[in-house]
Amino acid sequence: KTIYLIRHAEGFHNRAGERDPKEYGSEAYADARLTARGWRQCEHFKETLESRDAYGKMLETCELVVVSPLTRAMETAAGMFGSVDGDGCVLMEATRAEAMKACERPALRCDARLRGGKKFVALEMVREQIGGNPCDRRRSVSEYRREFPGVDFSFIEDEDDVLWKPGRENREPEPVLRARARKFLDWCFDREEDSIIVVTHSAFMCNLMVEYCFGGHVPSENMREHMHAWPQNCECRPLVVVDTRRKLTTSPFYHAGG
Repeated sequence: KTIYLIRHAEGFHNRAGERDPKEYGSEAYADARLTARGWRQCEHFKETLESRDAYGKMLETCELVVVSPLTRAMETAAGMFGSVDGDGCVLMEATRAEAMKACERPALRCDARLRGGKKFVALEMVREQIGGNPCDRRRSVSEYRREFPGVDFSFIEDEDDVLWKPGRENREPEPVLRARARKFLDWCFDREEDSIIVVTHSAFMCNLMVEYCFGGHVPSENMREHMHAWPQNCECRPLVVVDTRRKLTTSPFYHAGG
């Protein structure tokens, strides 16, 4: 499986938290949206990959886009893989500007290269470390369905966020987060898709990378330093993973020789 791990673009909570880390605990940044800089980061992502002749290839080979059910992740997915003049489904409805909370944005439609039955799926398993910070508390599924009509929310069981609890003492422990990352990898291997884009968060990405190495993939020292580094906003880390517990199917390109 090829998994493209992408951290969301800059949110209003990120900007405030860089000035004062205590701001991460502010209700003002509950389920934070992207800043203007965050939206520019999405455009820069597309421009950079286009300059390498890689963006189109990613879209054409991708079979599934998994997104965290937090607004900043879904806006990032729409910003990266949608466009104003696209002719696919509406990924995100237009938003109005709100001081320190939201940027005015037009409706974004799915890029034509991601059409043909390819889905955008919201999954609780790839959310940020749960609990404590209001920016990591999601809103109701009904609200999200209105704002992001191109995203499939059928995998989310509860209308409201029953997983998040206030207080630093209720922050999801890293071993639990790491187990969630392992559960997500298992979920990927149970899927038929072989190329999956995942728009997620920094703590989840870091812990998944650690869990990936625990699974027998031992990187070199230089590679480990890169893999375990805290991801930047809009950073994309492609992974190729193999589940040795399952029987492998032969690639159509394999030839035994002789």
